[in-house]
Amino acid sequence: MKCASGGTTNNKSTQYVFKHEFKYVCTSCPTTTLPHYITLPPTNSTQDSQVFCDKNTNDYRALTELEKVWFKDTSQSTPATEMLPTSTAKSPQRNDSERRMKEEVLTSSDESHTKLLEIKDLDDVIEELQSIDSAKWKTLGVHLGLYHTTLEAIKADYRSVKDCLMECMAAWLKGEDKVREKGGPSWSSLATALEKIGANDIAINIKAKYCRP
Repeated sequence: MKCASGGTTNNKSTQYVFKHEFKYVCTSCPTTTLPHYITLPPTNSTQDSQVFCDKNTNDYRALTELEKVWFKDTSQSTPATEMLPTSTAKSPQRNDSERRMKEEVLTSSDESHTKLLEIKDLDDVIEELQSIDSAKWKTLGVHLGLYHTTLEAIKADYRSVKDCLMECMAAWLKGEDKVREKGGPSWSSLATALEKIGANDIAINIKAKYCRP
């Protein structure tokens, strides 16, 4: 481990520690010069500045802001003599990457639990409702978030209660009225509505097949 020590703008001692055996490109010289590297002064140096570059070996200077990111300021924590590099240290980029991965996993898990159904899922929904009392279709629709006017329009257009049930579920799958406020067209919200109209067996079956515990 190597250190670069010196002063800051508030005259407080600052010490930057080389964490790895890398060459660090000088960012202080004009961009028109060829890339070259910065070098630490001797360990017994008393200069206030920290480093010099290969192009100007007699002029010590402070680290630039871009160069400081490669070093660790130990002036506010453990003395440099007690600092040891560890192979488990993680760069900010790696920490950000791991955090994003964790968020994506959690989001994916939540989405799988609350996945919204679509109109293309109507056949699956009707199959799960085969044993329901179709005469309760209107009450079921209300609990799913459909307005009374919507249900009355369905009743006027279809004579069979089974047809009414199918159209009711189609409107639900399309997210009409305030279906979204009731949790959206999902297996979970359907099971909850079924429980409210006393169709507990169907609700239990749906939860067991499609909903996480």
